[in-house]
Amino acid sequence: MSQLLRRHIVCRVLQTVLVCLLPSGLLAQTGSIGGDCTAADSEGSTRDVTPPDAITDLAAMRSMPDVVLTWSMPSDDVGVTSYRVYQHRTVTDSGTEIAHILDESAQTYSARCVCGNPAINFFYDVRAEDAAGNVASASNVVGEFDYVIQLGPIAPTIAVTRTCVSISALTGGVSVDTLVVSNAGDSLLTVTAVEGDEAWLTGEFASALPLDIGFGGSSILTVAVDAGSLTSGAYVGVLSIVSNDPDAPVLPVDIEVEVPVVEMVPIPGGTFQMGSTSSWAQPNEQPMHEVTVRAFFMAKYEVTNEAMRAVLQWAFDNGEVNASSTTVTNAEGSPQELLDLDDANCEISFSGGVFIVDAGKDNHPCIDVTWYGAQAFCSYLSDMEGLERCIALADWSCDWTANGYRLPTEAEWEYACRAGMSTDYYSGDETYGGCSPLDPNLDLIGWYCGNDNGWTEGVGQKQTNDWGLKDMSGNVCEWCWDRYDSYTPDPQIDPTGPSAGSFRVNRGGAWYYSARDCRSADRISYDPSGGFYDLGFRPVKR
Repeated sequence: MSQLLRRHIVCRVLQTVLVCLLPSGLLAQTGSIGGDCTAADSEGSTRDVTPPDAITDLAAMRSMPDVVLTWSMPSDDVGVTSYRVYQHRTVTDSGTEIAHILDESAQTYSARCVCGNPAINFFYDVRAEDAAGNVASASNVVGEFDYVIQLGPIAPTIAVTRTCVSISALTGGVSVDTLVVSNAGDSLLTVTAVEGDEAWLTGEFASALPLDIGFGGSSILTVAVDAGSLTSGAYVGVLSIVSNDPDAPVLPVDIEVEVPVVEMVPIPGGTFQMGSTSSWAQPNEQPMHEVTVRAFFMAKYEVTNEAMRAVLQWAFDNGEVNASSTTVTNAEGSPQELLDLDDANCEISFSGGVFIVDAGKDNHPCIDVTWYGAQAFCSYLSDMEGLERCIALADWSCDWTANGYRLPTEAEWEYACRAGMSTDYYSGDETYGGCSPLDPNLDLIGWYCGNDNGWTEGVGQKQTNDWGLKDMSGNVCEWCWDRYDSYTPDPQIDPTGPSAGSFRVNRGGAWYYSARDCRSADRISYDPSGGFYDLGFRPVKR
């Protein structure tokens, strides 16, 4: 039997079967089934319009993020030159051509799954085509659907590298951390919002929202914590990542925030010339001498009223201090006044077992604190953080090998203040020694009589030095460890000051001091048992 005759007979048989079996939708798209399987061309000759035989064993397998189609070639593959791949949303729709495979021996194709809703399945069929452009008819589609796996998409899902982020937030500033947000599904994910349940908690992507994350893609989410309104302590918030896809539920990320009582910055070790010979220098700043100090950490800001309140409250609750409306004293060792509560200028009060900061003064430097109070603060803060005490409250001696907090030595203070500079201030040399006219270099970094508003200012408003310290010049004077005495010319390594003497060193100048008195080398002293309205401190540790 000739090839042409055999195809003609097959065509007639298929026409009869399709009238009974072909779905109405596909019947409509194929048009009339009747008629001959040959056609006349423009010159009246007859050409073969018989479609190729159908492929067999069509199957689909998910291979993320693709759908891999496989099939067997038609039983009679004579004349097959290519294959057309169609994708369907329903069994009866006409389908959309997604590929034309120009390889007569092809038996596989990978189709990217573009599923958007898991309630909708996608179907595929592959139709053989011959050199004349005859494509396997719709009957092949019907026959091949019996072999196609109904493919439901994997919904887009938000995934993150960690669902709990811990941040050590910095008082008076914004702290950030990042995490990777990815699309764990095989269809497009659009993030529409990042919502924090606390006023201090925000999140944002590197790109603006809404943000599209493709198949297996990812993006960086920045978590920001603004601790400016928070007191020291532990806080928990939830950051929710929201998608516009109902099958990608809101993903909560727990944010744990620890706001430290005191923010510390690293100070590198080094050698410097201590003292001054400038035209503004005082006799007690000479002779200049070489000093070497080891690396340490220093508080970025002067200790605030809020920080003092938090530590004293902890110490009172744990039986470490005795307090009344007029004073606070240490419970261990010989009692010393730590904070002069009955001074009219003191901005902390005590009542009913609770320490309270005056309204609006939380972020101002703590004043009316004695040298003993500053050292006790350091010991209690060490206890709170599980560090070794440097200061023994029984005799106020210092263990220099301990890892806890203490006051800086005078050498550490000047070295940290200068931050590698040899000028009068870390911002440059002094121009005017008094209050007026305004000294331009001091105005950049500190509060003094040339720019003050009649009282202390909130910490951290002026420029930092090169090592990240604020307010080292002006605002309030700062207690140091050392007893006060004259300098010697000898080079020194980690000096801790004289072994005898009654007064303790203060450094930095205060809000009502002249420009001359706020220089890096300027030094004065006070009775350690006295609390004054111009005197505060900042701790260090190793």
